[in-house]
Amino acid sequence: MRSKVYFHVLSVPLIALSLLAQTNDIAGSSDPFLFRRVPGFHIAAFRDTASATVTFRSAASAELPVEGHKIEITYRNDGPGISPSSILQHYQRAALGLGGRVVNEAQQSATYLAPGKSTEIWLAVEVPDAMQYKLIAIERGAVVPEVTVDDMLSTLEREGRLALYVKFDPDEAIIKPESQPVIAKAAQALQRSPLERVSVEGHTDFIGNPAANKVLSTARAKVVADSLVARGIDPKRLSVTGFGQDRPIADNTTEEGRAKNRRIELVNPDFQRQGAPVSTASHPKDAKGTHDHPLFPRVAGYYLSQSDVQDATDVIFAVGKPGNSRDVTLHGRRQDLVYRFDDLGGKPMPGPEQILRYYADAARRTGGTVQYESSSALVTKQTTGASEVWARITAAGGEQYTITVVTPALQ
Repeated sequence: MRSKVYFHVLSVPLIALSLLAQTNDIAGSSDPFLFRRVPGFHIAAFRDTASATVTFRSAASAELPVEGHKIEITYRNDGPGISPSSILQHYQRAALGLGGRVVNEAQQSATYLAPGKSTEIWLAVEVPDAMQYKLIAIERGAVVPEVTVDDMLSTLEREGRLALYVKFDPDEAIIKPESQPVIAKAAQALQRSPLERVSVEGHTDFIGNPAANKVLSTARAKVVADSLVARGIDPKRLSVTGFGQDRPIADNTTEEGRAKNRRIELVNPDFQRQGAPVSTASHPKDAKGTHDHPLFPRVAGYYLSQSDVQDATDVIFAVGKPGNSRDVTLHGRRQDLVYRFDDLGGKPMPGPEQILRYYADAARRTGGTVQYESSSALVTKQTTGASEVWARITAAGGEQYTITVVTPALQ
């Protein structure tokens, strides 16, 4: 049976926080997902439900039912009382540190929405008094809208490449029946595209032998190319290449990341000469296969530790001023870049203000605008040709900052 609980809504991105167990916590309990408790509290009650529905309320009192993995915790204080406002500020600081904002909060309660790369974390906090507070967290998978032919065509035109997640059996190069609709849509997109040349490129995860993976990726790219030809694409337009595991776009140590890396890409080989060169900024510590977004070169002294890409996804950006802003939801191609400071270079580490000012000034110099700016987050909008490019830069401290870039799909 699904339960319903009502809370106010707060929208924020996610932060990685260590989850430290306390010796007097009840057995089997822990802090929820990626949020750490207020210091001095222990877990007095804990309930973990694999699937449940919690109904939150927005500032306009609209009901927002959210279904997913639910954790319900009651924290009790082991020492002096802590005011409800201080407890809520603890979670608010964590939220703002991720570039989030307060959508709505009451005197003794607040709710946060933390959009991750493949999940959402909804976190509601109620503080009845200085000695205890209750927390409910819901983690749900992100909803991935159906990709249309128009989505594919616009992505190929804007980004110069289109990732196709075609299903194969392990170590096989036979397209599974459930992936035929993806191939059919890709063929329609190419029929409408003016591109004279398209490279069909295969990629694998890092499981297995590198040489064998390269052979497998080439074979898979070829069967996709053959399938496109069978649907009316001129074979003279297509070339086939396999890169195996050499060009990951996600973390190979997780199943989610490996699934993203197992892909076929349709690539415009002339895209860079059409005015969208890849930035040459690099660092010896950069993760393999990563590079800066062309519009957002890194701050000096940082290396790129992670770069993930998602096609056809929704991302929420804040627009306005802190405390008086609104949400804008954009649908398109998303790239997440994580930069870390290289403390061995002998240079002083910049603060969050310097990082955000660097990107705000860069956006304005190129004709862009700042849509939102706080002490730890910045949202910019730029125009390239017929496309808009939105970015959220988050810097909780100087050790690390993140950039989420979204190119909305053309309507």
